[in-house]
Amino acid sequence: VELVWRERVPLGLNILTNDDSGYLKVIDLPRGTQARKVAQSKQLDPELFKGSTIVSVNGRRYGPESQVELFGALKDPARPKAILFRLASQEDLEKMESMVGKAGGRGTSSAKQRDQERAAAKNESEGANLVTAVDILERGDIGLKFTNHDNFALSVSDFLRDSSEQPLPAEKTGKIALGDLLSHINGTLVLGPKGTGKQKALALFEEVGPNQRPLSLGFVKPY
Repeated sequence: VELVWRERVPLGLNILTNDDSGYLKVIDLPRGTQARKVAQSKQLDPELFKGSTIVSVNGRRYGPESQVELFGALKDPARPKAILFRLASQEDLEKMESMVGKAGGRGTSSAKQRDQERAAAKNESEGANLVTAVDILERGDIGLKFTNHDNFALSVSDFLRDSSEQPLPAEKTGKIALGDLLSHINGTLVLGPKGTGKQKALALFEEVGPNQRPLSLGFVKPY
């Protein structure tokens, strides 16, 4: 089933990025999102898309080995955007719901979803680039705390302060927001399924250490 987004607003898809199949799966089309409106405009029940697999974007098909590229294609603000979905069987849907439940419902919070959509809308309306580049020039702790985002990327979970409770270099740039996904370190892509992105990011941070500056970081907004 193909849906086409024509308005320059966030897609509104709630996506599972760590499915065992290696594909990006749709958790749901939350209420009030553009995804739900697009489905309903075709007289389709949004619930049909639960557990579906994203097969292609604008005619280009993506396999398990190219999910990082698919992630980028979904985040590209260009419109129209035609997305082809392969609907899930009942067995696949139950498996995905079980996985999401075991993960504590990560990504299913409506409040979190609304925050992410507002951030993405702001990003697109200002005509921002897909990746926000941040250069850290000061040596020492950059001042970011990360958490694992669906075993696909590191997500900014907090800003750390120095002993005097003053902001550290990352926060002082004013370019990073809570929830942003770390996409690049010194030009190297650190997104990837099944923990490969996280492992690459941690290895690069260890290699760079606290003294190798400038440090170039890239961030993208979550869905």
